[in-house]
Amino acid sequence: MIRPMNDAALLAWSRHMGAIGEAPSTLYLYGRYLSRFFAHVAPYAATVDDVEGWIAAHDWSAATRRSAVGALRSFYRWAHDRGRILSDPTAALKRPRMPRPTPKPTPDDVLKAALVASSGDDRWLLRIAADTGLRRSELARIHSRDVEHHGDGYWLRVVGKGSAVRLVPIPEDVGVWIRQREGWAFPSARVPGEHVGGDCIGKRIKRLLGGYSAHTLRHYFATTTYQSTGDIYATQHLLGHASPVTTQGYVMESPIRLRQAAATAWVA
Repeated sequence: MIRPMNDAALLAWSRHMGAIGEAPSTLYLYGRYLSRFFAHVAPYAATVDDVEGWIAAHDWSAATRRSAVGALRSFYRWAHDRGRILSDPTAALKRPRMPRPTPKPTPDDVLKAALVASSGDDRWLLRIAADTGLRRSELARIHSRDVEHHGDGYWLRVVGKGSAVRLVPIPEDVGVWIRQREGWAFPSARVPGEHVGGDCIGKRIKRLLGGYSAHTLRHYFATTTYQSTGDIYATQHLLGHASPVTTQGYVMESPIRLRQAAATAWVA
């Protein structure tokens, strides 16, 4: 059972992180790890041994371990900066390195078949996801007011992770359709006046694609964009990544481009 002092510590930390623009999904995930840790150790009394012992006691995957370490480091960095503890017990704790992910774009034939088989809002959802590479949470929050028209066409204003804003070009028919919605592009069926949740968008796309996901559509968009332009920085911007290194994990290299690159070094 979480003690009142632990609740107060978590609340103070989460208020600060929310104020500086941390994503709600990250706050929720980190909060779960911190709650579990605080069930064993008082927040402001934790030592290096407490932290390392708790991490070592769990047989987690590299991704889970990285998230848990990130949660602890975030909380104790804040607590130390605010003067609530004299020293940070996570100062020397390193986040595990993640192996570079293998790009998994939705295959062209799967996407084309899904577009043919779908209609109405479902088809528009697939179109927009494939044409923009938006995250499922970003797709859920598309609103008619976010569409802008400049001399060169339609653009979609997207608020991504950390409240970072980017403009993504969209086809004319997509821009017109979103504007005609006069509100949320994908409204909630349960809560009047609200948009559908990101999880719901994810499940919907997965059903339409027969198992492929909104994330594999991001990989599809990244791969298609990069192979067409060769510009990793433009692809990074469109995806809303903070680093091109992250973008590289979304891009599947074309076998033709790889063969052409290798052929330039062939002796004969």
